[in-house]
Amino acid sequence: MEMSENMEKICPECQEKLFPTEDIVICSKCNTPHHKHCWQQHGGCAVQGCADHTQPLTAVHCTQCGAANNGAASFCFKCGTRLIGSVPQKQEESTEIAAPAANQRGSQYDYLYRQHNTASPTANGEMEQLVGSNSDYYLRKFREINEKNSEASWNWAAFLFSPFWLIYRKMYSYAAIVFGIEIVLDILNSFNSILIQLVSLGVSVAVGIFANGFYQNFLSPKVSAMKNLSEEQKKQYILREGGVNAPATAVLVFAYYAVYVLLGRLF
Repeated sequence: MEMSENMEKICPECQEKLFPTEDIVICSKCNTPHHKHCWQQHGGCAVQGCADHTQPLTAVHCTQCGAANNGAASFCFKCGTRLIGSVPQKQEESTEIAAPAANQRGSQYDYLYRQHNTASPTANGEMEQLVGSNSDYYLRKFREINEKNSEASWNWAAFLFSPFWLIYRKMYSYAAIVFGIEIVLDILNSFNSILIQLVSLGVSVAVGIFANGFYQNFLSPKVSAMKNLSEEQKKQYILREGGVNAPATAVLVFAYYAVYVLLGRLF
């Protein structure tokens, strides 16, 4: 079954539309497509009357994030942690669609993360380690972005502290762009202060809306880069490329407001 044939179909487990950019599993008995994570959560085909239909097992709660998982799952669908007390799952006969068509939304790295987020606990753990602080929030946001097939989301920290949040998350090139825009707006502020303030607010709103999407796209190639590294190399890579940079953020905040106060006194 081609990817395009599933575009308008509904997953029988979650009753939501199937999109070509999502991981899809097709039941070998009734040819009904499912979201891959729904198939795994249910433990097989969710269509009543199908020869491959199984009743969901008792939920097993993840000891790491608390999410309720199907009893047949070995790893938490949300954070990738190995589940304690799960029932070994039978090998399902299914046809899995491996990757989105080349003309669909998302780069190969976007697809790589979507695949990792539902199918590979190891890679999902690597993404969690790269995020570091507040990883539960960001992994949930990344999943929502992929399921909605839209980069739009919301991040209050990114909205309120746009360039500083970007520095904190080590997105230095993004931060340089935002700082550059703000410097230009500060220079133009004397010409039309109300208009410039509205433009500045618009920049902050845009960062707040797309910050989580930017962050996912920023981290996805790093997950790919870690695939062939040894455990020791991964640790060094995560320290260098992942996590947060609180010292640099603190220094930048102090320097920024010191310059702002100094210029205010001079002019």
